[in-house]
Amino acid sequence: MTELARASSMSIRRLTTGFRALYGASVMEFHRRRCLDRAATLLVETDWPVSRIGHEVGYASPSNFGYAFRRDRGTTPVRFRRAHS
Repeated sequence: MTELARASSMSIRRLTTGFRALYGASVMEFHRRRCLDRAATLLVETDWPVSRIGHEVGYASPSNFGYAFRRDRGTTPVRFRRAHS
């Protein structure tokens, strides 16, 4: 966050407040959501293993990815893939 604020020539507080006002979410929430949106696309458009998709979108382990995806989408990555294939 510090680097992003510095690159934007803003204080951290101004960056976080302005970002939330503009996008309705914190920088980290927005980033996580974009990663999970990308993961959902990859689940539907590729036959990559779920573990690879999790790694591609920035999760260190398949279990962390599965937990985050399930919390966000209400279903596991495997079930999401089956439902949208």
